[in-house]
Amino acid sequence: MQRGDERRHPATDQAANRRHHGVSFLRHTIRIGSDQPQPAGSVIFHGPDGLVRPVGGHGTNGLLVGAARRSILTREPSVSRETTKVLLVDDHPVFREGLRQCLEARKDIRVLAAVGSGEEMWKAIRAHGRPQIVLMDVEMPGEGGIELTKALHEKHPEIRVVMMTAFSDSERVFAALKAGAVGYLLKNVSPEEIRATVERAAAGEPMLSGEIAGRVLREFEREREEERYREQLAGLTAREEEILKLLATGESNREIGKRLFISEQTVKNHVASIFRKLQVNDRTKAALLAVKLGLGEKRPS
Repeated sequence: MQRGDERRHPATDQAANRRHHGVSFLRHTIRIGSDQPQPAGSVIFHGPDGLVRPVGGHGTNGLLVGAARRSILTREPSVSRETTKVLLVDDHPVFREGLRQCLEARKDIRVLAAVGSGEEMWKAIRAHGRPQIVLMDVEMPGEGGIELTKALHEKHPEIRVVMMTAFSDSERVFAALKAGAVGYLLKNVSPEEIRATVERAAAGEPMLSGEIAGRVLREFEREREEERYREQLAGLTAREEEILKLLATGESNREIGKRLFISEQTVKNHVASIFRKLQVNDRTKAALLAVKLGLGEKRPS
């Protein structure tokens, strides 16, 4: 039987999983652009060094997030000399055809096929060979773009997927990145930005549109804060965790003591320890934190 002081909340494993799939990845890859004027549109998220830079611009100073905050790098955009093979997947024929024409205006970009569903995508790959880049719509009938991206990444990890959508909410962005996408572009970007995005993706540089970059950074900060709270929560003893659950339902120290068959003073001592470990200074904040992390539920009002 485990001692109360040694038991860790299951949230610890969840936090580790989140660090592996999201937070740690972002901590090492996100870098915000410089204080120089930035053109509207796409922003590049580079792989290992994490540089965020506007598409079409030259190297700019970058400010790293987290531990690498002090490192500043400058790098010129890559220039591809070879023909880049692209597959378009979007269920809107008009947009799909416009995208094809936009890309084929460049001699170094070849559109293998433009299809409207996941089933057609697989057929196109079998018929025309594997593309280097897939521009994929997020929302499509049947199997959506994120599910297709995950399947494509598992089967052909060398193919780089850039999601295209009219939606820019953080949930979709994170889902796309975790599924294996290297970038996420809004459909209102300019033709030049789309072509530059394909070039960067072919060069191995993941990217996001400028508007989305800020959303990802805010989501990163939110997840990092939640990760910190989960680590603090994991430091509670079994008894403290039990008391925090009851505290989150709105029970008083006296009520908690009666329920657990301990004195009110003992409850107060545990509550003080909980406050210290969670770095909060009142019951309301502790209760809200517990509810936020799924440890307790609010008492119906």
